[in-house]
Amino acid sequence: MKPYILTNAHILPLTDACLGFAKADSILVQDKIISAIGDMSQCRQAAKSTAEVIDLDGRVLLPAFCDSHTHFAELAKRRFQLNLSGCTQVWQIQDAAMKFREINDPLPKWILGDGWDANLLDHPQMLDRTLLDQLFPDVPAAIFNKDYHARWCNTLALKISGLLDASQSGFAQDEVPRDGNGLATGIIYEDATLHLQRYISQPSDAELAKAMRSQLSHIYSLGIGGFHTMEESYSANVLKALQAEGESFRLVWHFPLQDLDLMIENKVKSYQEQGSFIIGGVKLFLDGALGSRTAAMLQPYTGEEDNYGVLRLTEEDLASIIHKASSADIACTIHAIGDYATHLAIKHLNNARLTASNKRLLHRIEHLQAIAPYDLAMLEQSGIHCSLQPVHMAADIPLIQKHWRDTKHRCYRWADLDKCGIPFSFGSDAPIESINPFLGIYTAITRRSYLDPSLPAFLPHQALSVNKALWAYTHGAALGSGSQDWRGSLEVGKAADIIAINDWCGQPPEFFLQAKSHFTMVDGKINYIDI
Repeated sequence: MKPYILTNAHILPLTDACLGFAKADSILVQDKIISAIGDMSQCRQAAKSTAEVIDLDGRVLLPAFCDSHTHFAELAKRRFQLNLSGCTQVWQIQDAAMKFREINDPLPKWILGDGWDANLLDHPQMLDRTLLDQLFPDVPAAIFNKDYHARWCNTLALKISGLLDASQSGFAQDEVPRDGNGLATGIIYEDATLHLQRYISQPSDAELAKAMRSQLSHIYSLGIGGFHTMEESYSANVLKALQAEGESFRLVWHFPLQDLDLMIENKVKSYQEQGSFIIGGVKLFLDGALGSRTAAMLQPYTGEEDNYGVLRLTEEDLASIIHKASSADIACTIHAIGDYATHLAIKHLNNARLTASNKRLLHRIEHLQAIAPYDLAMLEQSGIHCSLQPVHMAADIPLIQKHWRDTKHRCYRWADLDKCGIPFSFGSDAPIESINPFLGIYTAITRRSYLDPSLPAFLPHQALSVNKALWAYTHGAALGSGSQDWRGSLEVGKAADIIAINDWCGQPPEFFLQAKSHFTMVDGKINYIDI
C-alpha cells in the first residue's frame, strides 16, 4: 500500500490528554499506520518511498468516527423492507403498504419493516391486526415500531408464532395485549417480539450483503470508519465476509444472550482479539424504551400511576447471567434506559467487578437515558463504560415532558458524566435514529427537540463542547472496545483511520446539520474522497 501525505490541514488529535488542535499541518500514512505528524518536509523525510500528497485545503483532520451502537443489518434491510418512518396519518401507512405491494411482486415470505410511531400517529388505536390483514391478507406481516420495542402483526403472523390466542401464549397482557375474546390485538411488546423473531424467514446472505455494501458506501461519506452492531450471528457473519472481500471498516459485534453458552464453550473472551473484527459483550435487554412507555422507572409514568415500565430480567436472572459471563471473561453489554434499569445494571455490574477475578472486564451500559442522582457516584466508581446515543434526545424531549415530567432532571446527563470522569462513547442506535454522527454532535452541543434551532434547549447545562462530542465518537468509542491503545486518536503509531471535514470554527452550531466527510480513510485505505 503506497504512503500518503495529508497536508494543508488543521489537525485535531482528540487524545485523552488534549482536545485541542495540534501545531502540525501534515500527516504521513504508511504501512496502514500514522507514521509522522509535522510539516510537509518532516513527513517527506519520514516516508520510505515517494508518497502521494493530498491537499486538504484547510479542512480539519480528525480520527474516523466509530458508531458505538447500531443494528447495522436492520439498517441495511431498510433498503428492501417496508419503511413507515415519517408516517403521521393512518392513510400514509396504508399508502406506503400499497406501494410496497406494487413494487414487490411476488411478495416476500414475510412482510417486515419498521418506523411507525404511535406517539405521532393521528389514530394510533387503528393499528391492530385487522387493519394489517386488509393490507397484507395473504402473507405474514410483522412491522417494528420506531424504537424496536413493539411490533405490529397481522393475524397470520400471530397464528404462526402461537401468539394469536393471547391468553394461552404464556405472555402477560403488557407484552401481548388482548381483546375481549382473549385474542391478540396485533401490537406486541418486548420479549414477545423476540419470540416472534424465531418464526421469521430471514433474507438470503446475498441479499443482505448487497444492502450492506450500499449502506457502507453511505456511512463512509459521513466519516464513519467503524461501528458496533447488536445483532445475531448471521448478520455478523455477513459483515465479516464483506471485510474478507475487501471492505475496509472496523466492526465490534455484541452477541445475543442465546449465544452465550456457545461462546463459553468456544472459549471466546470479550475484546481479547483486537483488529478489524472484535467480539464484544453479551447483549442483555434489561428494560424497554421511553417511546413505548416500557423503560423501567423508579417512579410511575406521568398520568399512569400503575405503569413503571417493563423489567425484562429479574434481579436474580440478571445477577446470574452477569456472573456466568464474567466467570468466562465475557463482558456484559446491558440495555438500560429507565432510571430503575440503570440502577440495577450499575448495582449488579459493580457487584460482579468486586467479586470477579478479572476486575478489568469491559462491561457497558447502553443508552442510560435516565439515572438517579445517588447512582452517579456508584457509576463513577464502577469502571462501567456508558454507550450513549445523543440523537435519541432530539425526538425524546417531548416524550420526557409528557411521560417523565417529574424526573426530567435525571435525563441525558452528559455533562455530569463528563465531570465525573465516567468513560462514555457516542452512537446512533440506527436504524431507530439516523446513523449520521453530525446529527448526534449537533444534539450533544445544543440539546434541541427535532434538531430545530428555533426551539429552546433542554437542560442546557448538560450540553457538551464540540470537541468533547467529537471525542465521544472517536477516542471515547475506542475506549468502548478496549482499542484505545491502537486507534481512536491521531497519534504516531496508531491506525490510519482518518477523516477530513470542513472547519467549523466560527460557525454556528447548525453547521453540523449539513456537515459531511470530504475524506475517509480506514486502515490506510481511502474509502471516500470529495475534495
